Amino acid sequence: MPNICYYSTFCAVNNAGFVKGMEHVGSIDESDVEAMFATNVLGLIAITQLLVKGGRFSPGQLTSF
Repeated sequence: MPNICYYSTFCAVNNAGFVKGMEHVGSIDESDVEAMFATNVLGLIAITQLLVKGGRFSPGQLTSF
């Protein structure tokens, strides 16, 4: 049987996000928003940068959900 797989696949999953606080919109503490943003957005960007710089991926090969 011939090998029909032409590409190797590597998957990176960043599951480091979190939610802080249970307040309703309009009464969320700003420090909670900053902590969530730092982890959920800036953390994702930092990990992506490390993967690309480390040669594991090239730009355009990563997808974030």
